[in-house]
Amino acid sequence: MTSCGCGGLALPGPDPICIKPVAYKAYDEAEAEAYCTKFGDFARDLALRCYTSNLVGREASLVLHGGGNTSVKMTATSKVGEDVEVLCIKGSGYNLDSIVPKGFPQVSLEHLSKMLELDSLSDIEMVNEFRTHMMDASSPTPSVETLLHALIPDKFVDHSHADAIVALADHELEEAKQLFAEAFGSELRFAVVPYKMPGFDLAGTARKVMAESGDIDCLILLKHGLFTWGPDAKSSYEAHIKAVSLAEAFIQKQENPELTMRPHVVPSERFFDRVTCTLRGVLHSLSGGDKHWIVRYKDSPAMSAFAQSEEAGTISQIGTITPDHVIRTKSVACVIRGLEEARFYDCAEASGSSEVAETPEGDAALREFLEAELQAYIDNYHAYFERNNARVGGIKKELDPLPRVLLVEHFGLFTVDKSPKACAISADIYEHTVPTILASMAAGKGKYEPVTSEELFDVEYWSLEQAKLKLGAVKPGKLQGRVAFVTGGGSGIGLETALLFAKEGACVFIADMVEDRVHQGVQAVAEARKDKFAAAGAVLDVGDREQVEAAFHQACVHFGGVDVVVSNAGIVVQAAPGMASVEPKDLERSMNVNFLGHQWVSSAAVRRMVPQGTGGCLLYNVSKAPLNPGPQLGPYCIAKAAALALMRQYCVEYGARKIRSNAVNADRVRTNLFDMDLVEARAKSRGLTAQQYFQSNLLGAEVLAGDVAQAFLSLAVAEKTTGSILTVDGGNIAAAPR
Repeated sequence: MTSCGCGGLALPGPDPICIKPVAYKAYDEAEAEAYCTKFGDFARDLALRCYTSNLVGREASLVLHGGGNTSVKMTATSKVGEDVEVLCIKGSGYNLDSIVPKGFPQVSLEHLSKMLELDSLSDIEMVNEFRTHMMDASSPTPSVETLLHALIPDKFVDHSHADAIVALADHELEEAKQLFAEAFGSELRFAVVPYKMPGFDLAGTARKVMAESGDIDCLILLKHGLFTWGPDAKSSYEAHIKAVSLAEAFIQKQENPELTMRPHVVPSERFFDRVTCTLRGVLHSLSGGDKHWIVRYKDSPAMSAFAQSEEAGTISQIGTITPDHVIRTKSVACVIRGLEEARFYDCAEASGSSEVAETPEGDAALREFLEAELQAYIDNYHAYFERNNARVGGIKKELDPLPRVLLVEHFGLFTVDKSPKACAISADIYEHTVPTILASMAAGKGKYEPVTSEELFDVEYWSLEQAKLKLGAVKPGKLQGRVAFVTGGGSGIGLETALLFAKEGACVFIADMVEDRVHQGVQAVAEARKDKFAAAGAVLDVGDREQVEAAFHQACVHFGGVDVVVSNAGIVVQAAPGMASVEPKDLERSMNVNFLGHQWVSSAAVRRMVPQGTGGCLLYNVSKAPLNPGPQLGPYCIAKAAALALMRQYCVEYGARKIRSNAVNADRVRTNLFDMDLVEARAKSRGLTAQQYFQSNLLGAEVLAGDVAQAFLSLAVAEKTTGSILTVDGGNIAAAPR
């Protein structure tokens, strides 16, 4: 391998694994004034604090997903008119990239100073003191590092976990001091604080270090991050960027560690899907069979190359670059070797179509292999927990032992969690973890020394750290952790179903013929789930089998598999004056979408549900056409009748695998399928208005797309219902199933 000259590994492809110098955004006076105008109801200092906090938070090389914190000291006025000196500090639940004034709880600075004089203080006592001395009791809980911010006398204080700083700080104390001395030279005066968990003890240790260090420009927290400060927002921010940039420049000069690439076999898309689906099933089984997991692939050439390296098996087992990452990534990654397609399937079987709907011996072998790999990780986690729990007196309850990060040879980086957002966070963190470790090794002449296993355990099982995962948590929905694939999902019944499923906790893949509808549908679902990663989609003609397979592959990339399919896409094809004169092309067009489209979607879904081994649900929109065909609609009704037969066939053939198959019979729902001119003509011929036509049922009530969505949801959660036709038509005896 060749050197890239930047503290990382040069690999084939455009992106070597290294910490790259960043052109950090300069403080802009006009932008700063815009913040002051935007937040004009708040103090100017607080508005400027928001501005530079956003600058720090929007740069991933400085902070990721809630990391870091900032503060400003100012005077506030109480309700009784008294001036109070307060520390405005980032509150829990807010990220620096988007924080606004209300995200900075205001705590009495005088009281914080008194707290710093105490000999000891528990975490519970510390948080209570923060909350009982805030100006507004409804404010978020102040950062656990509030006391350290209060200790620093300057008005503005910035703290980050910058990659370049952490790379140099992940060493023993004296070596870290030497590295920062070389990096900063005469440019910055600094002090290094020995590692302590955030909170009272860290503030106390920092106080001693600062008292012994004299005038300094910044503070390095060993194995943690960087503190800078200044009399105004600009100077504190610029001091921060200066320190990080000097560290980055120093890292560029270091010798790169040598990594050795293992022989690489490119997996087929079919094998990729079998791996992710099997992995989801194994995770479900190993977690007791009552949790559904998302498996998300990170398309990163650098991470794929690292997973392929010989050294990944050892480097990834040393520990996280900062302790607070442990709640997102666990202490170490799960490294999986030997996942070559030929080991489990022969070429004919791997590239086949119909036969892979069954479970061949290769599927059983793949499942057994992945179970063994994950069980080995679990066993190691159990040992880690038991060892450390005994050290702290056996007072902790073990968290789930499953990995969050998987480095899979031939594939790359996968992350596992109960939501796609959590998966994305873990992936982002690990993408920064690897180059930071390599840079640390480059600067440390092969050494990377993060916190110990014992120290990491203390953070992982720290109540204040675990509380971060509960912030913003919502009550689990009926489809929590499930993946739903909805065809015709960009409008009408499909979109309403996608939105309802999302609100019930499902990740949703939207497939639609119209690109704009796909984009709008994905955005709407993401907003409904309050998670932009919970929605994905593709332009899809269900009559094209290759397109169907490609769309399901994308669902596996995003979510790891599929649990519920709503086969909803359809077109209305008429035959006037009747079937005897129907054009062959019209009949073929209807059959291609309204029957074969359902078959291609169903078969693609089942081929992914079977290796998951967790059952599944196939739902079909068959309408009233198979039960109550209408005149001049022969091509449509016949294809829909075939779709109903298809539903029953899947019900018969896959019930033993707990794959349920049901249909919805809906009628007269206003969707894009309706030709309103035809509706007007039909209504007029019956002496009705169009509105009366939609209400002409036994209940006299129009059936809405949301009503049909509710029917699909009912069938999706009815775990002991299969082969059913659920009618949603307001009452039409002629179309009743029986």
